[in-house]
Amino acid sequence: MESANGQEVYAAGAGVMLHTEDGGDNWEYFDSVSVFNQGMALINDEAILLSGVKSIIRKDLNTKEESVIHGPVPGIFESIHIAPSGRWIAYNSTDYYMLSDDEGMTWDSFYIERFSNGIDMVQNGDLFMRIRGKLLLSKDEGSSWKEIYTANVARDLRAISIVDSTIYMMESTRNLQKSSDYGQTWDSIATPTGFSMIVSSMHFINHC
Repeated sequence: MESANGQEVYAAGAGVMLHTEDGGDNWEYFDSVSVFNQGMALINDEAILLSGVKSIIRKDLNTKEESVIHGPVPGIFESIHIAPSGRWIAYNSTDYYMLSDDEGMTWDSFYIERFSNGIDMVQNGDLFMRIRGKLLLSKDEGSSWKEIYTANVARDLRAISIVDSTIYMMESTRNLQKSSDYGQTWDSIATPTGFSMIVSSMHFINHC
């Protein structure tokens, strides 16, 4: 989902885009989309970037026309972000990410070591790269990275949520890690025993 102003929200799924203007109380069909959507990013109030299987597309919110920004290429573009500077950041499931400083006209690709799990961005533009067994932080919109978490045992890093300077991160299927100082130190939080689940997202009330 992508929000224009907190009340106007666009949501896209398996070939369909929905729209609401009242914060989600009422939804209406907006249009079909040609990509099996994984990520979204709003370009002002003009268009939405949709990332998914093999491609990144741009959908005009006025004409509803679509144009391919990048692709088709192998893999799934699991996320697309627009940083405060205007830089575009796209993550592909085949262990690489791309940066564009000219709205998708050209891209620079950067390969990650195997078993990467995704890239997330917070409001100030900081990026978090999840790799099996470690978490990396970029404070320059993907130009450089610093490792801020290293696991004793290499496990997939899944859902992550950042509230102010506190980071919550799901490690594998049962381990929840918490850092209250933006990744300098970490503590494990007990989760219910007897359950093994893949947590795809975490949200906190009033911090969504």
